[in-house]
Amino acid sequence: MTKEPRQGLAAEALRLVASCRQAGQDKTIIKDEEHDDWIHLTRVGTKRLRSAWHLMRDVVGVDRAMQARERLRQISAAVSTHRDRNVRLKAIRHLKESPLPKTRRSSRRSKKAANPDPVVDWQLLEAVAEKEMVSTEQVNHSLLEKLWKAEASDWETVRPSPEEERKAIRRGLRRSQRKVRSLTVKAANKPDPLLWHDWRKKVKRLRYQQEMVAQLQGRKPGRRLLRLARLGTMLGERNDLVALRHWLTGGTVRNPGTDISAALEVIGSHESSVMNRAEKLGRSLLKS
Repeated sequence: MTKEPRQGLAAEALRLVASCRQAGQDKTIIKDEEHDDWIHLTRVGTKRLRSAWHLMRDVVGVDRAMQARERLRQISAAVSTHRDRNVRLKAIRHLKESPLPKTRRSSRRSKKAANPDPVVDWQLLEAVAEKEMVSTEQVNHSLLEKLWKAEASDWETVRPSPEEERKAIRRGLRRSQRKVRSLTVKAANKPDPLLWHDWRKKVKRLRYQQEMVAQLQGRKPGRRLLRLARLGTMLGERNDLVALRHWLTGGTVRNPGTDISAALEVIGSHESSVMNRAEKLGRSLLKS
């Protein structure tokens, strides 16, 4: 007896797993910025799959969904070191080319430029970050393949009826929407780093879930989803700035050769700007 063609969310998940497995088949060493596309596909792919398991929680059970998400975290961890290095390098290059935020400039004008704008040797910091990228990182290909194979096998067994899937997805989306709404309100009143980190993760989870549902239904993302994606991007930018600050102050940068206080001041200005924009967009999404 032949199996019926896969449909629904499980079919989309299996296609995503196949794409990620195929992209990483010949990757045994990560070097420089050569494999950025593969790393990005792997990281985003695992996040989308974790979001899908969250949607199917009522079908497969909480424990199984948690086990699957932990497996996907292991896959992400396999490429996390290089990804973190790449994020730092891109953040430095972005700050190098970006003017100070308008809020920062206007506040300085009000003080009649009593203090000059901070001068940062971004080129030197960029060279330090680039040097990190030169180091090679071995990829445990057999472990990755084992984990991807387990992920595919797990999705193969997910065969709910169309009605069961619709109900599970509807409940899953409602859970994610409630969580995002709650965190949006809390983040607007409390700039706590851990709270904002959780807000970012939950916004991205909801975004990936809604994108998958839109794809299943054969429709383009609506205006609200596009704004949610923009909010996720803003929160991601803020997270990258926090990571860059930790890199500069956490002792991981040896002999940077420059006074990092100016760099930290610029990072703080950009972080404040992006947080203000994220709060504004978050509040507007609550009202819509």
